[in-house]
Amino acid sequence: MLEHRAKLDKHLPSLMELAGKAIFSQALALIQPGHGPVLLIAGPGNNGGDALEAAAQLSAAGYTTDLIRLGEDAARSAEAQLALNKVLHAPVQHLPADTPLISSIRQPAYQLIIDGLFGIGLNKPITGTAAQLVVRINNYTSVSGCPLLAIDVPSGLHAETGAVVGGEAGCCIAATHTLSLIGNKPGLHTADGKQLAGQVLLDDLQLAAVDHSEYVACLTDPSQIGCHALSRKANTHKGSFGDVAIIGGTRGMAGAGVLAARAALFGGAGRIFLVQPDVELKLDMLHPEIMCRDAAQFEFNQQVVVIGPGLGQDQLAIDLLRAAIQHPYPVVIDADALNLLATKPELAAQLKTRTAATLLTPHPLEAARLLAFSTEQVQQNRAMAAKELAQRFGSHIILKGAGSLLCGPQDRHYRINSSGNPGLASGGTGDVLAGLCGALLAQGMEVGEAAALACWAHGAAADALVAAGSGPIGLHASELLPVIRSLLNHRVAGGI
Repeated sequence: MLEHRAKLDKHLPSLMELAGKAIFSQALALIQPGHGPVLLIAGPGNNGGDALEAAAQLSAAGYTTDLIRLGEDAARSAEAQLALNKVLHAPVQHLPADTPLISSIRQPAYQLIIDGLFGIGLNKPITGTAAQLVVRINNYTSVSGCPLLAIDVPSGLHAETGAVVGGEAGCCIAATHTLSLIGNKPGLHTADGKQLAGQVLLDDLQLAAVDHSEYVACLTDPSQIGCHALSRKANTHKGSFGDVAIIGGTRGMAGAGVLAARAALFGGAGRIFLVQPDVELKLDMLHPEIMCRDAAQFEFNQQVVVIGPGLGQDQLAIDLLRAAIQHPYPVVIDADALNLLATKPELAAQLKTRTAATLLTPHPLEAARLLAFSTEQVQQNRAMAAKELAQRFGSHIILKGAGSLLCGPQDRHYRINSSGNPGLASGGTGDVLAGLCGALLAQGMEVGEAAALACWAHGAAADALVAAGSGPIGLHASELLPVIRSLLNHRVAGGI
């Protein structure tokens, strides 16, 4: 849409020329003069035309430039034809598409590969010669350590969903850097794109003044999350910061409830109750501030309820979930409670009638159960799944995973959480997130903002631990808690 509008603006230079300059500029940040040639891959579309423009500029600047072209030159757009003409009159070495990169490494080796094979318009799996080229490029960069700059999106990645086009039947460039042109692409920040895009860079091609009001997603920006509700006045008491009831931690799964309760404690809630269907714990010896209660005798008052971590699936669990849905205060539904919702349509129907804030925090398998989809269907279009969940259950959603997605039932746009890493793929981290959400809601945050801040702090804590050498291998849920507390205090004090 923005690209179309820009083409109608006669005051702007050719977008392909601007793209070529942007790619050239970014290439200069990744290479050094005299340290080896640059290889560019130009596909048949305008993404390939951008690569041709960049090849012409690199060659003109004195860099040894190799080029592989795919597609019929006669079928290229008028802009791409102009770019091709520049390349054909420049000292660029043209290589066949079947060049065996590893066995034919020229000396010195490539110091950068630029992927302009396919862009955002790809709607079917890469096959044939192009697929073989993708495999050779990925093998080369894996063996050589050569950086790979993708233009707009890594070839083979769906720009909106972040899934590899064609799923298991498809293939995709694994970039170390992606230069997203005009606007950011949601798929670069979620699902497979979280890894395949590498470091995401942005160049608006001088279109900053063009109307961006039709965007569909935004990245979570902690500085833009309204968290004034977390500020502490001098004349307060524990009741000022709300109560959280964690309902779960049944026999054999006590740890899930404990982790959620501890997260609510470190997240700043005033009082925390661990409400257990089977009273396995009478005291959390590490954090005796948490009050343990028997679920069969617990009375719902004005607590924010977090239900699901280690809840179980028996009749008592169903009764507790029904009571939580009828509770006129905010509710966070996670884990076993989500699985019960998927099998109890009457509870799902009641959920949609709630007027108090409701937040569901499924991982992809739980989302698939709730939607009667396969997990692969959820992962192939995470945004669609999150929006469908929000509308079907009348609730706010955190669809967990690489680039967690957040949306509400009335939202036009969705958020993509910008923090986090594979260290979070371990048992108990989801329980921590649920408890943290409950704590922020108890302190008075609006549900969408609470979900966004909880997701960001949860992921940022994992990022801080990895940066300190405590992950991603071996990172565990309990380690997140003190780091989350520090991040929240820093954010409220005016930091990021």
